[in-house]
Amino acid sequence: MSLGAKLKQLRLNKNWSQSDAAYQLDISQPAYNKWETDQSKSSIDKLGKIAEVFEIDIYGLLENTITINFK
Repeated sequence: MSLGAKLKQLRLNKNWSQSDAAYQLDISQPAYNKWETDQSKSSIDKLGKIAEVFEIDIYGLLENTITINFK
């Protein structure tokens, strides 16, 4: 599951709109939308805030979302 899909599920579990989640994370709604749709990634410093706001362990947030490409 992608980080965006996890964010969407966590947001829906709280019955929040994207605007609600963005407000809690102190970012714009369009920026949050890009995270949730995997069009962009959050900065590393925001991962702790995401985990705090959604009450999830940061490792649970990142589990199965990190991919390494060996070329």
